[in-house]
Amino acid sequence: MDFGRRSDLVTKIRHDLGKTASAGLFVASMSADDDNNTVVVAEQNARKGKAGFASQWAFSGGRDAGGTAQQVNLYYEDTNSFHSFQYLAAEPDFRASDGLIWHNDFRGAHLYHVWWGEWRNGPYRGFSMEFNPYMDWHMDGRPFRSGVSISGGVDLRSDWGAWCSASYGTFDREIDNTYGMGVVYGGSNRFRRIGVSLNRGRQAGRPYAFLGPSATFRVFRRLDIGYGGAVVDFDGHSDQHIVTANYEITPTRSVGGRLVAQNGRTNWYLSYRHSGQKGTETFLMLGDPNADAFVNAMRLKMVFAI
Repeated sequence: MDFGRRSDLVTKIRHDLGKTASAGLFVASMSADDDNNTVVVAEQNARKGKAGFASQWAFSGGRDAGGTAQQVNLYYEDTNSFHSFQYLAAEPDFRASDGLIWHNDFRGAHLYHVWWGEWRNGPYRGFSMEFNPYMDWHMDGRPFRSGVSISGGVDLRSDWGAWCSASYGTFDREIDNTYGMGVVYGGSNRFRRIGVSLNRGRQAGRPYAFLGPSATFRVFRRLDIGYGGAVVDFDGHSDQHIVTANYEITPTRSVGGRLVAQNGRTNWYLSYRHSGQKGTETFLMLGDPNADAFVNAMRLKMVFAI
């Protein structure tokens, strides 16, 4: 609550109907001087054996809202596979001010299949494959998006891993066609992991390229250092590089910081954490993680148990 200006409420209630079935109600409401919005979602999930059925029925109200949205999911899970059929829909005036709705004004069907396996002996430790075709229309019947994607990966017992992917689709008649690959060393060891991913192709009919290196290390037994980067060429060049450090003083106390360089601008902040045990939890931050450059600001958060 921002007294006199805005208040937000998020609440959820769930009732277990048995070991494999439940039903619930979710409400998100926002009220402000110049806006108001309420979303109510009724949901259920039921499974019998390897098959299941889940659904969500959402209703929105308030300013510039009044539409509905639905999701119905039939799924089947076996020892080494999972299969799902989804029906998705969102009316043009469905709005959730406190939620992330990728798109509205569409309805369609999505299929998702994944297979995986593991080996106890030999150089290969496991593999996985995914297959995802989909087709959506606008509410008035015009084509919205359709396509298919496929990906697969393999893990070696030497802790090397590799994957590749390909996708083709249309989005409001614009063509997306990309393919990618990646490799990682130390996939099961977060204290020593190095990887890189590459995607190329066309997005919205225009050339697209993405390069994403990453690395994490633990040094001096308590200092974790991580790096993640993204270099994108799409209607121009943009890049982002993030370096994170965290020193564990004790299992419940740590100090850390992050440096973010993005398109020629650099920001950094420092933090302190005391949490994970009984009593008051304390978080202290110097700087602003959402700014483009360093900001002289200090924030203190304290969590009390009631």
